[in-house]
Amino acid sequence: MPDELVDLQNQIKQLRERYQEIELANKRLKQRLTQIDTLYSVAAKLGTILDLDELFDYVKKIFTIYFKVHHFSLLILENHSRRKFVVKNFLGISPDLINHLIANPTDYIQYSVIKTKKCVHVQDTSREDGNHILLPSHFVSTTGSYLCIPLMDHHKKVLGVLNLFRKNKESFSTEDVEIFIKIGAQIAVALEKNIMFEQTKEQSITDELTGIFNRRYFNQRLEREIQRSKRYEHSLALILLDIDHFKNYNDLHGHLKGDKLLRKLARILDNNLRSADILARYGGEEFVIILPEISKEQAKQVADKLRNKVENTRFEHGESQPEGKVTISLGIAVFPEDARHPHKLVECADQALYLAKTSGRNRIAWHGMSQSELKGLPQKFFTSKHI
Repeated sequence: MPDELVDLQNQIKQLRERYQEIELANKRLKQRLTQIDTLYSVAAKLGTILDLDELFDYVKKIFTIYFKVHHFSLLILENHSRRKFVVKNFLGISPDLINHLIANPTDYIQYSVIKTKKCVHVQDTSREDGNHILLPSHFVSTTGSYLCIPLMDHHKKVLGVLNLFRKNKESFSTEDVEIFIKIGAQIAVALEKNIMFEQTKEQSITDELTGIFNRRYFNQRLEREIQRSKRYEHSLALILLDIDHFKNYNDLHGHLKGDKLLRKLARILDNNLRSADILARYGGEEFVIILPEISKEQAKQVADKLRNKVENTRFEHGESQPEGKVTISLGIAVFPEDARHPHKLVECADQALYLAKTSGRNRIAWHGMSQSELKGLPQKFFTSKHI
């Protein structure tokens, strides 16, 4: 009887051990299923995002909320550079460290990850195992686990890296690393798609020759700006300008030189406007500028500043122009004083530009100004101090 009791006790013990093993396996299975479910949810959400800022915010949420990472940073390589980082999101890391990382990218482990295109997993950042040399000092002085994952496009080009840190050593399990790498691959797909989308969108609104906005974007933006001006009861000025005797320049020096002149003029205009102003190429040698919250008197000053800047800039072959230099003429119209509809406002600016052109060129004119009035004024009137 005692032997049977011992056997029974052993069996019960074995069953308990087996039950504990099953419980542990069940717990791991549940965790694994949760991770897989999260992976699918993350992949589905990433596939719907078409905005880079929204993408960066969601990536932060994935790791800091879903996977309880204490420190996180997402670094994107600028224009596929192998050395220059742009920090798109971070948590738990000092701005000083971020700034040092940007200034000295090759000092850190991220550079190694970019070169090898392989994930780096440091189970204990405080151990003297050689990895600490490449780790930021923030992590070296803290016991914990660190993971750096490369984000690669379908050509295997590295787009950026994910930095993940937990405060307990060996806190990234093999399963964690595996699923994080898979999530990193999904993030890379979404990142590549968003970059391509942004590039396509930018190309659709950018003038290929000059790099400024095109007429399509101008039309859309003018609608929005006028609606905004109506809502807040602000004025809005429009300047339409073109290059005087541009056909003469093209005929003498060819279209390639003419294109070069257009590019240089676009840079001059852009450099002499506010960040709130919208510059676009309207067509040919014509440019258009939207000046939000600007009165007619202020618009006159802006227009003459631009006219004066161009007149005093040396352009290649400028001396061959009828006036011995490259000049521009500008027409001004203002919402709501001159017109309340976008199309009509452009018409008013175009009429003013025609007035400036027919009255001698290299001058400004504004809607409502008569030709006799314009001709009766000496050109020196059109310097900023006289307006």
